[in-house]
Amino acid sequence: LYTTSSNTGDRTLGNEVLVYDGVSGQFRGGFGEANNAQSGLLNPTGIKFGPDGNLYVASGYTSQILRYNGKTGKFMGIYATRNNGYPNNLVPADLPVSDFTVLVFGPDSDLYVTSLLENNMQGAVLRYAGPRSAKPGQFK
Repeated sequence: LYTTSSNTGDRTLGNEVLVYDGVSGQFRGGFGEANNAQSGLLNPTGIKFGPDGNLYVASGYTSQILRYNGKTGKFMGIYATRNNGYPNNLVPADLPVSDFTVLVFGPDSDLYVTSLLENNMQGAVLRYAGPRSAKPGQFK
């Protein structure tokens, strides 16, 4: 069982992917490099394993989708970002809401992401090319 942990009061704490045993509920630890210190993960919200077996995590305060090796947790890089994505840890303190929240891979294997900052804070669903496409992570 994979879940996210964030600390919006102190952005240097938490902000990681945690692993629990799916049967016993026992805490297994952090998932590889899926944390703020090693990959710049800030306010992780959406989390989803992709059709390629890798883990995709919405970094809400950086408006990025980060990709991790699905077995080892090694950070593979930024998969997708908004044009106004903030550099790691330089997010304005008055950012009104976390941007990216929910991730879903569609039957077309593209990645659909909810963004709360689109359309004057009304929100929207953004679409990015799936991991098996010719240009993975490209905004469509």
